[in-house]
Formats: sequence, structure tokens, C-alpha cells
Amino acid sequence: MKVNGSLNKSDLIRLYNSDYRAFVVAIAEIKEEIGWRDGKQRFFTKQIRRIYEHLGPPILDMQTETI
Repeated sequence: MKVNGSLNKSDLIRLYNSDYRAFVVAIAEIKEEIGWRDGKQRFFTKQIRRIYEHLGPPILDMQTETI
């Protein structure tokens, strides 16, 4: 998966075909590492890569797509 720019929480949750609560539970171990906070937030390449490493590829694997 190639990432250019950033994604917000809604983008990530949609990418993983999840809902907010399930996503938060899934990333609980890395929340501090990726700087998760309440409210609106954007995630950049390094943080998105870490989420990808932790959760595995999204349901819709975009290996050849640029987000």
C-alpha cells in the first residue's frame, strides 16, 4: 500500500471496513505509539504504516493504489 499525504480517522476506519469502537480496540496496543487522541486527527505516512503493520492489510488491499 502506498500512502501519499495523510488520512483522517474516518478514512482509516472505512479502509479497514470497521466501526470506531472496533478500530480503537484493534489498535489499543499502539495508540500511544501512533499518537492517537480524542477528536479529529490526521495520520501521516509513518503512523499509517505502523497501523498497517499492526493490523495487516486492509480488507481492500490497495497495494498498487495511492491513497
